[in-house]
Amino acid sequence: MSENGPAGTFSAEKNVIVYNLKLPYEIKPQVPDYVSIKINANNTSDAAYPDTSLALNLSEENIKPADDKGGNIYVIQDREKIIIDGFIHIYHIYAGQNKYWSYDWSLEGGVPKNYINNITLEVPVIEGIDINIREIELKKRILPGLDSWINYHLKNIMEIDSINPALTQSYIFLLLAIFMSGVFYFLFLRAKKTGPRVPAIISCIIVLSLFAFAIFFMQAGFYTVKSYFDSYRSYISSGRLGSTYEGFYNFERFIKWLDDKIPAGENAIVLLKGEPVYIMSELAYNLYPSDLKFIDISGKTSREILEEINDIRSANDKPSGNYNYLVVLSKNDIPDLPDLQLAGSYRKDAGFLYRIR
Repeated sequence: MSENGPAGTFSAEKNVIVYNLKLPYEIKPQVPDYVSIKINANNTSDAAYPDTSLALNLSEENIKPADDKGGNIYVIQDREKIIIDGFIHIYHIYAGQNKYWSYDWSLEGGVPKNYINNITLEVPVIEGIDINIREIELKKRILPGLDSWINYHLKNIMEIDSINPALTQSYIFLLLAIFMSGVFYFLFLRAKKTGPRVPAIISCIIVLSLFAFAIFFMQAGFYTVKSYFDSYRSYISSGRLGSTYEGFYNFERFIKWLDDKIPAGENAIVLLKGEPVYIMSELAYNLYPSDLKFIDISGKTSREILEEINDIRSANDKPSGNYNYLVVLSKNDIPDLPDLQLAGSYRKDAGFLYRIR
């Protein structure tokens, strides 16, 4: 932690550092609101993590089973990917674009929140990665946030999880440049009959506006390449690109594959060695609303693993609590169990999904 940064509290249960930011005054949540975070994330030991993510806690939701008895409480979070490259970056979590920021959806139909007085941020603890939080600040826009409103409604209409805010801003700026070029032409250049120079001027304005935003994406690409190289220096230098993050370690692609393979309404059990918080949090967040149960298989026999699987399944015998699928990350971790039916393999030696018969 930086000496000038905010103080956090370690949570052993989640293996994260929790930052609870008390706001100077109560605010009413609005769509244009966003959280600005200044971070320096450094790879100190060539750890296999070119990036990770932060979690901003937004709300809690009570998911009730079919018989409407009891239920499970899920913490709703909005995540922001950060790259681990040793540079100081300022990230923005556009909290207002998430419906759980403005509404309490744990109540039937959703009720607008009157106010909030604090925000909570969770930062993963990863061996070999040093993450320093320099500043955390909740910001409210003075001018109307047109891009935030567009993203908010597109997410709800198209039922998508995230939209790149920079792309929306680029399109808005481009449309504005085209509109202003048209106004300039009709008010000034058309009357002077300047001929073919007019399209050239308008084209230059559009190209310059696109180039200005291209600089942002080129800069982001540079930092991304550096973070990959820092994490997989030995693999890249030896030419073993298949072992880098674009192989099995691309968890965004692997999780998308799992989401397509696991039928809707089904839950899953995941076998892991230890408690890798990055893997656990990414799986739980991106496979929601499917519920996941994690089993630490370190030093356990196949019989002991089977007993834990049966305990989980017998404790959740309701139709809404079935755990009929088993996720195994490595070929070396596949238990010797007779009731497993292979449903798919992400790679030949890693990423397996089994149906528990």
